[in-house]
Amino acid sequence: MKGLLVAIMLLLSVGVWAQTGPSDFDFEKAEIVLADVMRQDIRDEEVLAQSGAVAGMVGVKQFIDGRYDDAIRSLNFAIQHPQLCSSTMQVMNHVFLVHALCIRGNRRALTVLGEVVPLLQDLQENTIRGDFPATYAHGVRNVMNNLLLPLTSLVSKTFTDQEALSLCFNLMLYLKQFAFYQLANRGGTDLRHTLNIDYRSMIASRLERGEVAVEMVPCMDIDRRKVRGTRFVAYLVDCRGRLTFVDLCGKSEVEALYADNDSPWMLYAAGGGRLRSLAWQRLQPYVNRSRKIYLAPCGILNRVNYVLFDSRVRELSSLSELNKDYPVRVAAEALLMGDVDYDQTLASKSRGDRDWGRLRATKKEIESAAKSLSASYKVTRLTGSAVTEEAVRGACKASPAILHFATHAICYTDSVARSQYDYFQFPWTFSPLKPELTYTGLVLSGGNKGFRQQGGMSMDNDGILLSEEIARLRLDGTSLVVLSACDSGNGVFDDIEGTLGLVKAFKLAGVKTVVASLSKVDDDAASEFMAAFYEQMGSTANLHTAFVKAQQSMQLRHPEQPKLWAAFKLIDCQD
Repeated sequence: MKGLLVAIMLLLSVGVWAQTGPSDFDFEKAEIVLADVMRQDIRDEEVLAQSGAVAGMVGVKQFIDGRYDDAIRSLNFAIQHPQLCSSTMQVMNHVFLVHALCIRGNRRALTVLGEVVPLLQDLQENTIRGDFPATYAHGVRNVMNNLLLPLTSLVSKTFTDQEALSLCFNLMLYLKQFAFYQLANRGGTDLRHTLNIDYRSMIASRLERGEVAVEMVPCMDIDRRKVRGTRFVAYLVDCRGRLTFVDLCGKSEVEALYADNDSPWMLYAAGGGRLRSLAWQRLQPYVNRSRKIYLAPCGILNRVNYVLFDSRVRELSSLSELNKDYPVRVAAEALLMGDVDYDQTLASKSRGDRDWGRLRATKKEIESAAKSLSASYKVTRLTGSAVTEEAVRGACKASPAILHFATHAICYTDSVARSQYDYFQFPWTFSPLKPELTYTGLVLSGGNKGFRQQGGMSMDNDGILLSEEIARLRLDGTSLVVLSACDSGNGVFDDIEGTLGLVKAFKLAGVKTVVASLSKVDDDAASEFMAAFYEQMGSTANLHTAFVKAQQSMQLRHPEQPKLWAAFKLIDCQD
């Protein structure tokens, strides 16, 4: 017995198991010692604890080598003796065991996946309390997002019955909730009870007859030992709570489609063609009889304007939106911002140009919007040099029901592009909620000087309202934000967290519904579209109907110019 303990202690001291992998660990010797331990009836807790730690390391190596039966035995032993393993390592052991069981078609994978829940609960509560260092908390999210969530989709493909689908669906929605709210930092956000929610029943209870909800998620595309990439799949739930699993398309196929099109709105010409076949066609048979379709995309699928394929679609950032109750403003106020003075004599034709010039059509745009809204809202207009960061923050403190920004936007998601500008070196001291939220923003008065780092401006008044800054606002009473600017719906497309950009920022701030663009927009065309949208809002109480009618009217007037009607989309509207 003592000899075994010494051997195990020696193995653990030979190489340190970091969270990124082993270093100089003698796996061959470890496997021999572990086999000896597993053959004997050992009850010494110290030996079992040390052996459990070794078993996790050995099991992962066996899995990587394709020795799935051996990996299952080792990982089973590891999760039965987890005393020396951190919660993160325990989650990883479960992940690899579930994967190996799936490959062998063993339904115990469902039980092991269910055992992950209390481990996640522990990780979640420690992270929320701030007990973990920031780097460790980031590692926890990586384990959850990059390993566990795609694995739930693999389980769904292996075991297609309702029990398996329900377990995976609940876990998947929890993980997306966790990823979203870890950014919130709202001082009181508490997710301790979200793991106990039966999401399938909750969402089904929010659906009426003839309605269906769809959540898209990433899935590992695996052929035995070889990972071929990432695929997008979907869970569909109807009003009776029945779940359906649908394989959609390869992630690389969608990415290639956008990489080959400098003008993304062209993807909607002639009915959508290849984009429709990838992002919508496989779902269509399952929703043909539905009268309303709630759809939550993931990753780069957030860049698809689904309502152009089917006007019944209500796009949501997550199906969990169906269970949210947003406060309603008693005082109906609308704040419209446009005709901004950027200290630039030249005018711009596009709402994302560099340098930023005056957008002449935005004056007409906010005047038209004010006219359409005046019967139902107290309208305030902010224009010219008055559209400063300070003024916008001050106006947002009252959380107006409607916020409209007609301006330039920045979207520098490419690191090479960012490296060309000193602005992104950020000389100011601040700690971002998420670095990706510093890549996008809205340009306000003084933005040209601020972007060039001129005039000794601080981050609070440099004329660039970054997504990072927006996420820190409190807009719990704002029901609609309209971002009439270039690429305002784009950002860093994360398979789990969605689009890290302006839309995410306003959602973190508490906004219910957002209108944003998926490409560059022409100044005059954007003004025309928004005039049609607000005119429809003035004549119908249904926001989704108003948006669709505006889009359809533009399409009828300009059928051969999708750049005039395909750019904008409506997010998180359940009307």
